[in-house]
Amino acid sequence: MKIFPTGCVVFTSSPAGAMPCPFSVIYGSSKAFITEFATSLAGEVRLQGIDVLVAHPSPVDTNFYHAPSASKSASVTFFRKTASPPTVICDYMFRTVGRYTCVVEQGYFAFMQKFIFKVLDPSFFASLLMVFSWTTAEYKTLTQDRKKK
Repeated sequence: MKIFPTGCVVFTSSPAGAMPCPFSVIYGSSKAFITEFATSLAGEVRLQGIDVLVAHPSPVDTNFYHAPSASKSASVTFFRKTASPPTVICDYMFRTVGRYTCVVEQGYFAFMQKFIFKVLDPSFFASLLMVFSWTTAEYKTLTQDRKKK
């Protein structure tokens, strides 16, 4: 039976939801929730003709990067330099609507992450982050901030 979409719900998540995010715990876990919610919802509403899409864009040039805390993070600074304009992400999502593709990855980071997890087991990757997170600029900034308080 062929179902033609009569509606669409689009969620914006992140590749961060599929990997450990030390020092961005709330961000990564909220993105994991959004992806799980959208993929589960897609199965419930497909027969009503509703297309559910969750996008995992690579960095997007938004006001996220202009927050005072963003300049403290070395990883956020790196991603800001490689961010795509919002129009690129919107165009990509609209081209995907109606194809019953639930999760779409856009840009270099999402594809690199998928490749890395084909080579490295995500549990092993998490262990590496756990062992080496203290060497990151984020860790150093966090410990300095805690000492000031």
